[in-house]
Amino acid sequence: MKKHVETFVVILFLLVLTILDTGIVKAEQIVYITSYGGVKGTNMIRRYGDIYTFTGRIEANLVIQKGGVVVDGSGNTLQGAGTGTGVDLSNGRGQDPSRTQIRNVTVKNIQIVNFGIGINLVNSNNNSIIGNYISDCKHCGINMGGGDFLIKHNTIENIPGAELGSIAINFAFSGERIITENNFINPAIQFYLSSGTTFDRNYWKEYNVPDEDWDGIGDIPYTVFKSGTVKLVDEHPLKSPVEMAVIPEFSVFAALGFFVVCSLFVFYNKVKLQKTEKA
Repeated sequence: MKKHVETFVVILFLLVLTILDTGIVKAEQIVYITSYGGVKGTNMIRRYGDIYTFTGRIEANLVIQKGGVVVDGSGNTLQGAGTGTGVDLSNGRGQDPSRTQIRNVTVKNIQIVNFGIGINLVNSNNNSIIGNYISDCKHCGINMGGGDFLIKHNTIENIPGAELGSIAINFAFSGERIITENNFINPAIQFYLSSGTTFDRNYWKEYNVPDEDWDGIGDIPYTVFKSGTVKLVDEHPLKSPVEMAVIPEFSVFAALGFFVVCSLFVFYNKVKLQKTEKA
């Protein structure tokens, strides 16, 4: 009976290794949502019409070449190796302006960790970044060029300090940007051109003004940026972090691990019961 138990454990262990080896895209690779709607470079993104959903953790850069789509991480992690861009909507227009501008894309519920740039919106337009967690990106969390954008319910943290020339959100050119109900935790922020930008109801970790009326909003507006006549203010800075919209990662690998543990437990108790009955 002991031999059967050992065989069962070995089979389960090999099964786990096989799935883990085939399920994760390795770092430094590039995954594409192509202009014709296909997914290239991974089997961990499932398509339902114009909705693209992560089914597990991906270790790669994600390039979006199609407009009008929703990319939903379902709480899974997009993991980098410290370089490149996590989610890139620029479509290479910096090098070739004739390429199609990526518009009307929603990127949501992704944990974007350890890239040079978390999300690159330069040369794109009218896109929404909602409910993402962006951390440990060396250059910036969100990089925006000219265009209209909605940035909501994101948490950005652990962006290297300004002494390294790093930023959390980089604004350039014109456009209407709504930045609301986000958590900014220890980011260094730099602005190149700030017209058309509205901050409201964000949480800033370094903001320590009292809230004497207990309405959850600081009693004094928070000055996000000021230079000469240019001043950006969050009129209603939050005293507590916004509850994260992103769902904690629970991929097929976690489910498999849970299944393995449960299977071993059931099998062990079954063997123990049989020994008891024989005794």
